[in-house]
Amino acid sequence: MGHNLVFIAEDDPGVDDQTMLDRSLRVDGVLLTADKDFGDLVFLSAHVALRLLLIRLAGLGSDVSGG
Repeated sequence: MGHNLVFIAEDDPGVDDQTMLDRSLRVDGVLLTADKDFGDLVFLSAHVALRLLLIRLAGLGSDVSGG
């Protein structure tokens, strides 16, 4: 369907959050995450061009982190 998907946990495990943000901006992608830390990074860094979707899944604990 013309969409590219990168699953960071498989593609680049252990990468830091800032690197993921930079990569998403570089490829003009949408960052889908359950890690609330990204919201702080986006607003503190003033990444207005970043597309970030924060998801909350039932049964997923609050200790989920992306990096």
